[in-house]
Amino acid sequence: MERLSDIEGLVKLFEIDTKNELKNYCKRFVLYGRDLSNLIGHADAGLIDYAHKIHYRDIQDPQLQLDRDDFKALGANGPGPVKGETQKVLKKITQLFVTRRNLVGHLFYTRDFKVWHFFYWDQRDTDRHSSNWKLGPHIHLINYLWPGHSAMSIRADFVSARKPKMTGSLHVHFHDTITYHGDSIKEPAPRVRRLSE
Repeated sequence: MERLSDIEGLVKLFEIDTKNELKNYCKRFVLYGRDLSNLIGHADAGLIDYAHKIHYRDIQDPQLQLDRDDFKALGANGPGPVKGETQKVLKKITQLFVTRRNLVGHLFYTRDFKVWHFFYWDQRDTDRHSSNWKLGPHIHLINYLWPGHSAMSIRADFVSARKPKMTGSLHVHFHDTITYHGDSIKEPAPRVRRLSE
Protein backbone atom coordinates (compact mmCIF):
# COMPACT_ATOMS: atom_id res chain seq x y z
CA MET A 1 0.00 0.00 0.00
CA GLU A 2 1.25 3.41 -0.87
CA ARG A 3 0.50 6.20 1.56
CA LEU A 4 1.43 9.68 0.48
CA SER A 5 0.89 12.57 2.87
CA ASP A 6 -2.05 14.90 2.53
CA ILE A 7 -3.26 15.03 -1.07
CA GLU A 8 0.07 14.21 -2.75
CA GLY A 9 -1.26 10.82 -3.84
CA LEU A 10 -4.26 12.39 -5.52
CA VAL A 11 -2.11 15.02 -7.19
CA LYS A 12 0.09 12.25 -8.55
CA LEU A 13 -3.00 10.35 -9.73
CA PHE A 14 -4.24 13.48 -11.54
CA GLU A 15 -0.87 13.86 -13.30
CA ILE A 16 -0.84 10.36 -14.81
CA ASP A 17 -1.44 10.60 -18.54
CA THR A 18 -1.68 6.98 -19.71
CA LYS A 19 -4.44 4.54 -18.85
CA ASN A 20 -2.00 1.67 -18.25
CA GLU A 21 0.06 3.70 -15.78
CA LEU A 22 -3.16 4.77 -14.03
CA LYS A 23 -4.29 1.13 -13.72
CA ASN A 24 -0.96 0.17 -12.15
CA TYR A 25 -1.02 3.14 -9.80
CA CYS A 26 -4.57 2.40 -8.62
CA LYS A 27 -3.58 -1.17 -7.74
CA ARG A 28 -1.31 0.09 -4.97
CA PHE A 29 -2.81 3.46 -4.08
CA VAL A 30 -5.02 3.93 -1.02
CA LEU A 31 -7.32 6.94 -1.01
CA TYR A 32 -8.08 8.29 2.45
CA GLY A 33 -11.37 10.05 3.06
CA ARG A 34 -9.72 13.09 4.61
CA ASP A 35 -7.51 13.51 1.53
CA LEU A 36 -10.51 13.43 -0.79
CA SER A 37 -12.20 16.01 1.47
CA ASN A 38 -9.11 18.21 1.30
CA LEU A 39 -9.01 17.95 -2.48
CA ILE A 40 -12.68 18.93 -2.69
CA GLY A 41 -12.02 21.91 -0.41
CA HIS A 42 -9.04 23.01 -2.50
CA ALA A 43 -11.05 22.74 -5.74
CA ASP A 44 -14.08 24.54 -4.31
CA ALA A 45 -11.85 27.34 -2.98
CA GLY A 46 -10.13 27.74 -6.37
CA LEU A 47 -6.73 26.73 -4.99
CA ILE A 48 -6.06 24.13 -7.69
CA ASP A 49 -6.55 24.06 -11.46
CA TYR A 50 -9.65 21.85 -11.18
CA ALA A 51 -13.26 22.76 -10.57
CA HIS A 52 -15.46 20.35 -8.64
CA LYS A 53 -19.10 19.26 -8.85
CA ILE A 54 -20.80 16.76 -6.59
CA HIS A 55 -23.78 14.65 -7.61
CA TYR A 56 -26.10 12.47 -5.54
CA ARG A 57 -28.50 9.74 -6.60
CA ASP A 58 -31.01 7.69 -4.65
CA ILE A 59 -32.09 4.80 -6.86
CA GLN A 60 -35.06 2.78 -5.67
CA ASP A 61 -36.97 -0.02 -7.36
CA PRO A 62 -40.29 1.47 -8.54
CA GLN A 63 -42.07 -1.81 -7.79
CA LEU A 64 -41.15 -1.44 -4.13
CA GLN A 65 -42.67 2.01 -3.69
CA LEU A 66 -45.54 2.10 -1.23
CA ASP A 67 -48.97 2.87 -2.64
CA ARG A 68 -52.25 3.93 -1.05
CA ASP A 69 -53.27 0.32 -0.30
CA ASP A 70 -49.98 -0.28 1.50
CA PHE A 71 -50.57 2.70 3.75
CA LYS A 72 -54.14 1.53 4.42
CA ALA A 73 -52.84 -1.90 5.44
CA LEU A 74 -50.32 -0.33 7.81
CA GLY A 75 -53.01 1.85 9.37
CA ALA A 76 -55.54 -0.98 9.61
CA ASN A 77 -53.19 -3.26 11.52
CA GLY A 78 -53.25 -1.08 14.64
CA PRO A 79 -51.01 -1.70 17.65
CA GLY A 80 -49.90 -5.21 18.43
CA PRO A 81 -48.67 -8.10 16.33
CA VAL A 82 -48.32 -7.60 12.60
CA LYS A 83 -50.81 -9.60 10.59
CA GLY A 84 -52.21 -10.15 7.12
CA GLU A 85 -51.43 -7.60 4.42
CA THR A 86 -49.27 -5.59 6.81
CA GLN A 87 -46.66 -8.39 6.80
CA LYS A 88 -46.39 -8.09 3.01
CA VAL A 89 -45.98 -4.32 3.27
CA LEU A 90 -43.22 -4.66 5.88
CA LYS A 91 -41.39 -7.17 3.64
CA LYS A 92 -41.68 -4.68 0.79
CA ILE A 93 -40.19 -1.92 2.96
CA THR A 94 -37.34 -4.18 4.07
CA GLN A 95 -36.58 -5.14 0.47
CA LEU A 96 -36.55 -1.46 -0.53
CA PHE A 97 -33.73 -0.78 1.93
CA VAL A 98 -31.80 -3.85 0.74
CA THR A 99 -31.95 -2.94 -2.95
CA ARG A 100 -31.74 0.87 -2.93
CA ARG A 101 -28.52 2.54 -4.05
CA ASN A 102 -27.32 5.81 -2.58
CA LEU A 103 -24.76 7.03 -5.11
CA VAL A 104 -22.26 9.85 -4.75
CA GLY A 105 -20.14 11.18 -7.61
CA HIS A 106 -17.37 13.78 -7.57
CA LEU A 107 -16.34 15.31 -10.88
CA PHE A 108 -13.04 17.22 -10.99
CA TYR A 109 -12.40 19.01 -14.27
CA THR A 110 -10.28 21.70 -15.86
CA ARG A 111 -12.14 24.78 -17.06
CA ASP A 112 -11.88 23.65 -20.68
CA PHE A 113 -13.17 20.13 -19.77
CA LYS A 114 -10.21 18.50 -21.54
CA VAL A 115 -8.94 16.83 -18.36
CA TRP A 116 -11.44 15.38 -15.90
CA HIS A 117 -11.64 12.71 -13.22
CA PHE A 118 -14.84 11.17 -11.88
CA PHE A 119 -14.91 9.31 -8.54
CA TYR A 120 -18.14 7.58 -7.59
CA TRP A 121 -19.50 4.95 -5.19
CA ASP A 122 -22.60 3.67 -3.48
CA GLN A 123 -23.11 2.83 0.18
CA ARG A 124 -22.05 -0.80 -0.27
CA ASP A 125 -18.73 0.04 -1.97
CA THR A 126 -17.33 1.92 1.03
CA ASP A 127 -18.75 -0.32 3.75
CA ARG A 128 -16.18 -2.83 4.92
CA HIS A 129 -18.89 -5.38 5.71
CA SER A 130 -20.80 -5.29 2.43
CA SER A 131 -18.17 -4.32 -0.15
CA ASN A 132 -18.08 -6.79 -3.04
CA TRP A 133 -14.44 -6.11 -3.97
CA LYS A 134 -11.94 -8.66 -2.68
CA LEU A 135 -9.81 -5.91 -1.13
CA GLY A 136 -12.71 -4.32 0.72
CA PRO A 137 -13.90 -0.71 0.75
CA HIS A 138 -13.29 1.10 -2.51
CA ILE A 139 -14.51 3.80 -4.82
CA HIS A 140 -14.58 3.85 -8.61
CA LEU A 141 -12.58 6.08 -10.92
CA ILE A 142 -13.02 6.88 -14.58
CA ASN A 143 -11.38 9.81 -16.35
CA TYR A 144 -10.47 11.51 -19.60
CA LEU A 145 -8.19 8.61 -20.60
CA TRP A 146 -11.25 6.45 -21.38
CA PRO A 147 -12.08 6.74 -25.09
CA GLY A 148 -15.66 7.53 -25.98
CA HIS A 149 -16.36 9.40 -22.74
CA SER A 150 -16.37 13.04 -21.83
CA ALA A 151 -16.98 14.83 -18.55
CA MET A 152 -20.45 15.73 -19.82
CA SER A 153 -21.38 12.22 -20.98
CA ILE A 154 -20.23 10.67 -17.70
CA ARG A 155 -22.13 13.26 -15.71
CA ALA A 156 -25.28 12.78 -17.82
CA ASP A 157 -25.15 9.00 -17.40
CA PHE A 158 -24.60 9.30 -13.66
CA VAL A 159 -27.45 11.73 -13.00
CA SER A 160 -30.09 10.30 -15.35
CA ALA A 161 -29.50 6.64 -16.26
CA ARG A 162 -31.71 4.12 -14.48
CA LYS A 163 -28.62 2.14 -13.51
CA PRO A 164 -25.48 4.22 -14.14
CA LYS A 165 -22.71 1.97 -15.36
CA MET A 166 -19.26 3.36 -15.96
CA THR A 167 -17.84 0.43 -17.91
CA GLY A 168 -14.18 -0.19 -17.29
CA SER A 169 -13.85 2.08 -14.27
CA LEU A 170 -11.01 1.35 -11.90
CA HIS A 171 -11.30 0.34 -8.26
CA VAL A 172 -9.40 2.58 -5.84
CA HIS A 173 -8.87 1.21 -2.36
CA PHE A 174 -10.67 3.58 0.03
CA HIS A 175 -10.07 4.11 3.72
CA ASP A 176 -12.46 6.38 5.58
CA THR A 177 -10.47 7.37 8.62
CA ILE A 178 -13.29 8.70 10.78
CA THR A 179 -15.98 6.60 12.46
CA TYR A 180 -18.60 7.84 14.85
CA HIS A 181 -19.14 6.26 18.25
CA GLY A 182 -21.93 7.93 20.19
CA ASP A 183 -21.03 11.57 20.70
CA SER A 184 -17.30 11.15 20.11
CA ILE A 185 -15.30 10.82 16.93
CA LYS A 186 -12.54 8.23 16.95
CA GLU A 187 -10.00 7.12 14.40
CA PRO A 188 -10.28 3.34 13.95
CA ALA A 189 -7.29 1.08 14.04
CA PRO A 190 -6.07 0.68 10.45
CA ARG A 191 -7.25 -2.47 8.79
CA VAL A 192 -4.28 -4.30 7.37
CA ARG A 193 -4.87 -5.87 3.99
CA ARG A 194 -2.40 -7.20 1.55
CA LEU A 195 -2.83 -5.55 -1.80
CA SER A 196 -1.70 -7.85 -4.54
CA GLU A 197 -0.85 -6.81 -8.06
